[in-house]
Formats: sequence, C-alpha cells, structure tokens
Amino acid sequence: MSEIDPHLAAREELAKRQEEADTKWLMSHAEGRRIVWGLLDVAGVFRTSMTADNWTFFNEGQRNVGLRLMARIQEHCPEMYTQMIKEHRDE
Repeated sequence: MSEIDPHLAAREELAKRQEEADTKWLMSHAEGRRIVWGLLDVAGVFRTSMTADNWTFFNEGQRNVGLRLMARIQEHCPEMYTQMIKEHRDE
C-alpha cells in the first residue's frame, strides 16, 4: 500500500485553485479576453490544421496548446468564453 504525501496533495490543490483564480481574473477583463482570443486564433483552434506537407504536425501542436487554453476557460469560467465570443463578433 503506497502512502500519499499530504504536502504534495496540498500543493496540487493550491495549484489547482490558483489556476482557477488566475483564469477567472484574466477572463474577467476585456483586455484579457482580447489576448486570449488572439492566442486561440494564432493557435488555429478555429480552423483546420491539415496541410499537404509536414506543417500539419506543427499546426496540430499549436492547436493543442490553444485547445488546452480553451478547455481551461470552459472548466473555470464558461460564461466568460461566451462573453469573449460576443465581444469578438461586435468588433
């Protein structure tokens, strides 16, 4: 039977709470939502990453980072993702 390190568990919980707080803070500001929208666009989450050559692998790597960011936002503050989309459409 393996022992769970209580200090490790506490650090992981703190990191999880900090990630949530940081994401909510970023997405609670119009400037932060503009930055996130730009990053998601550059990462290619809104388009196909398929090419006729090896660029597909690079594009998929970028897209994976963008999808991770989007998942983080969806987990912690999905209403702010919706707000970001509305603001982008209004531009």
